[in-house]
Amino acid sequence: MRAPVVMDSSAMIAIALAEPRARLAEEAIRAHPRGCFILSIHAYEVAAKLTEKGIDLPGAWRAATFGGVRMVNLVTAKMAFRAAEIKMARRDLSLGDCHCLAFAEGMNGCLLTTDGRMAEFAAGNVMDLETIHLH
Repeated sequence: MRAPVVMDSSAMIAIALAEPRARLAEEAIRAHPRGCFILSIHAYEVAAKLTEKGIDLPGAWRAATFGGVRMVNLVTAKMAFRAAEIKMARRDLSLGDCHCLAFAEGMNGCLLTTDGRMAEFAAGNVMDLETIHLH
């Protein structure tokens, strides 16, 4: 695999909670030498979900930036427009999910997710996007 990995919050939560599919997520991260990224909005979602499960905020934040995953704050105008197109096509996706899909597509990246709706959208809409769906 040669494309950079773009993770959504579901993949990071799986790792943080040591869910059965966490091993697959960790392997995918190690297999992508061009790096692994998470949008800042998804890092927030990871921390928020983990604090709801009783993990203290500093621990939750460390989990959100696990193992060298780089946090990205920049979304270009082109990616924001693409996110809006995705949202119009698939209203059940969150704005963060739409940005994640647009960012991964814009980077010619690989989407790493446990969210079947995101994987389904990427596959069904002929996005030029490799997807690793951890189900």
